Amino acid sequence: MNPPLILVTGSTGYIASRLIPRLLEAGYRVRCLARNPIRLQGRSWLRDVEVILGDVTIPSTLEAALEGVHTAYYLIHNMTRGHGYTSLELESARNFANAAELANASTSRVVASITIMLLAHCRQNERDSRTLV
Repeated sequence: MNPPLILVTGSTGYIASRLIPRLLEAGYRVRCLARNPIRLQGRSWLRDVEVILGDVTIPSTLEAALEGVHTAYYLIHNMTRGHGYTSLELESARNFANAAELANASTSRVVASITIMLLAHCRQNERDSRTLV
């Protein structure tokens, strides 16, 4: 039996670059989602992972990334994009959450950054307010 497949987004970032080797050491298969895979060059673990070109701002790139995934780590933030990054942050998290929901048959968990957790909280508040009316 194959070990579970883990998707790591934000794979060129600080946290993901430390998480990925630990996942590999623990025996997981790892798939990395990267907007610019060339930025992964030089990582000691690159030959041991599957790299998928994708971008959370482009929802059509997420289906293939989530296919067959047991757990997905959402480790993305857009703070470096400057003014207005919060709307991009929410849109990106919404795209990923929707894609993960569609892939629900195979994705059992999403381990999220604060942005996607806030989005989930906002969604719950929207549902609660609709049921109270």
